Amino acid sequence: MMEMTRSNIAMQYQQITMTKGDTVAFNAEILDQNGDVVVVDSADFICKKKYEDNDSIFHKSLNAGIQQAEGLLTVRIAPQDTQEVDAGLYFYDFSIGVGQDRYTIMKGVFTIEANCLF
Repeated sequence: MMEMTRSNIAMQYQQITMTKGDTVAFNAEILDQNGDVVVVDSADFICKKKYEDNDSIFHKSLNAGIQQAEGLLTVRIAPQDTQEVDAGLYFYDFSIGVGQDRYTIMKGVFTIEANCLF
């Protein structure tokens, strides 16, 4: 599991690197300005070849690859999400919805490294 990201709903740029066909999981704790945990209404982790693309390489959403429990969001990228994807550089963003508001809390480069098994 990757390191946990803490967010007070400010965006962080982070590079994610994984091996093609592996599992990657990480937690995000969303806090308000007082340090209290925020329960989100929606969450989306989208990986694309280019930011401006309409189609995604894979997309995780709340209760479909993103779980919320005990004040944490856990994003899980499963082996089948990347085993047919070419190794290379991609782009991602991770956004949440709270009430009527939408926040991008993480974005950056998503690197998929080659695995000799696939």
